Amino acid sequence: MESQYILGKILILNNMPEDYNDAGFDNFMRRDGVDLSSQIDLTTVNQEIAESSITIEKLDSDTIIQLRNVDEEFVSGEIIDVRDTVGFVGEITETTTDIVCAQATFADEANPTINQDGAGDIAFLDTTEKQGFMSFTNAPAIPSGTGISVLTVEIKLTGRQFSGNTNQELKLKDLAATFNEPTMTWNTGKPAFNNEITSLPYVLGAFDTDFFIVTQAEYNNVRDNGIGGSYDADNGATTNIGDEDDGTPPILDVRFKYKIEDGKIYQINASNGAGGAQDYTDSFAGIALTDASDGTKIKIRSRGIVKGFSGLTARSTYFLADTDGNIQDSAGTNSKVIGRASSTTDLEVNYDVAN
Repeated sequence: MESQYILGKILILNNMPEDYNDAGFDNFMRRDGVDLSSQIDLTTVNQEIAESSITIEKLDSDTIIQLRNVDEEFVSGEIIDVRDTVGFVGEITETTTDIVCAQATFADEANPTINQDGAGDIAFLDTTEKQGFMSFTNAPAIPSGTGISVLTVEIKLTGRQFSGNTNQELKLKDLAATFNEPTMTWNTGKPAFNNEITSLPYVLGAFDTDFFIVTQAEYNNVRDNGIGGSYDADNGATTNIGDEDDGTPPILDVRFKYKIEDGKIYQINASNGAGGAQDYTDSFAGIALTDASDGTKIKIRSRGIVKGFSGLTARSTYFLADTDGNIQDSAGTNSKVIGRASSTTDLEVNYDVAN
């Protein structure tokens, strides 16, 4: 039998409508009462189409058609699991927790030349004003480097508030300059405040703010100089927060989210993300064939059959999902076809369906 004839029929079958069934396939493989599947020389045919996009193989006495596997090896830029959808544009969330306050003190307008280092707390008052100060010199730097675009910077503050008044709301602000706890007084070395970055309602006991967004300039001031606090309204009561020597000192958590395109492989999804762009979706490179961690090699399949899925619907088209690394049988926020299921466990990656 001529392999060109078989090749032609294979190409026809590969372009059959999505709703072709097993009976149709069975009828195709028999021509004029002759079982063609028993006569196919798979080696010869695969040699003939080695430069094309498909191969065939014989499994369980049935001849099936599959895309020729195209595998590539890259370096991973983050933790990736096998069968994750991956691409060349990543969105990384980097969190640093439990940054303990390095210095904490206050300055008292009523005692302008007295250093409060030994007071044991951070005091805030607006009658004769007391202003509090805390520093976090171990906070991480904002991510930078080739291919990095910072999307958001967030911080949160935890600590212990052990006195105050229920109608008080403390205004926390980034500092314009550093301070020195052992020497600072109201008159000497007290830094100015910049912008209000959040407010802290009165909570007797432990407090824990939610993450809140700050600008990069504000964050750099927090990291380099610290956070200060004061009241904008006079209510005559002092609020006290535990300082760095307290059993529950002020603690800072930091969260960066950034877009990165540095030639490495990252999980991708179809949502707009913090970047609000379709760059992530359009960078689709394939499906991970191996687990990987940041900086290790990862093998991906950009075309061909990926096995090991579960719960797929055979012959359904699959799209990039809105959650990192996943696929779904409907379009995500930004539509991107990933492939078509050839069974409940196998996905034909990069199946030729128009996006």
